[in-house]
Amino acid sequence: MFGKGKIDIQIQKFNFSPGETIDGSVILKLNKPVKAKAVSIELIGIRKDSRMNLSKGRSSSSSDIIFSFKQPLDGEKEYPASEVSYKFQIKIPANILTQPAFGEGIAGTLIKSAQILSGVNSRIDWHLIASLEIPWKIDVSKKLQVNIA
Repeated sequence: MFGKGKIDIQIQKFNFSPGETIDGSVILKLNKPVKAKAVSIELIGIRKDSRMNLSKGRSSSSSDIIFSFKQPLDGEKEYPASEVSYKFQIKIPANILTQPAFGEGIAGTLIKSAQILSGVNSRIDWHLIASLEIPWKIDVSKKLQVNIA
């Protein structure tokens, strides 16, 4: 443990399907009392696109946040120098894996096909992020990767 303390995320499994609920706990362990805005847990989805330009032999990448849900677990107060556990449940939307940017039907299929042929590779990374938000200082946070398929 270093600095102000640490925060951890505990879940029973790492693989989820749309419509499932992520059950878990956020464990906050502080070395000394800290005045903070909140403790929260967030589910975030980041689409990462990589493009290979075969004629120039270069690749480029970009990322976009396509989903974000933040759930507060505790509010503004002075958090004690102790270990505190917060239970959470996040319901994964049933339509979370749909790609509205591509559209449906023939147009969507054509766009996806053109991206594949032009060397575009796309994936979505899913993370749970627990954080203790401390004004004017570096937050205490933890990021944990999960799979949604």
